[in-house]
Amino acid sequence: MIVPLNLCAENPVERAGFLRFRIQTMRCTGVDNSVVPLTGDDDPLDGEMGPPFFALYGIGSDDLLEHIADRATYTDVRTLALKLAPGILFPEAPVVSYPKDSAI
Repeated sequence: MIVPLNLCAENPVERAGFLRFRIQTMRCTGVDNSVVPLTGDDDPLDGEMGPPFFALYGIGSDDLLEHIADRATYTDVRTLALKLAPGILFPEAPVVSYPKDSAI
């Protein structure tokens, strides 16, 4: 099952162009094919939306996101992040927590 992720990690590489990296679950809209984040309120099986995927962004000193690449799996996008920033602290497998009063 694909869950919404929005993970940020500091770039351990000194004097690099990006201060942080972000991995976020995304998908394309069926209307104009624009890319939007998958949120906790979204139905991941919504037939009017494209399948979820994972996007890697770099974040510079201006706090703006720069899209780097998309991958089908979290493992693949994390592997790319590790190649760009060896030692970056993205977890091997993300842990998702839900509020205690959640129906999930």
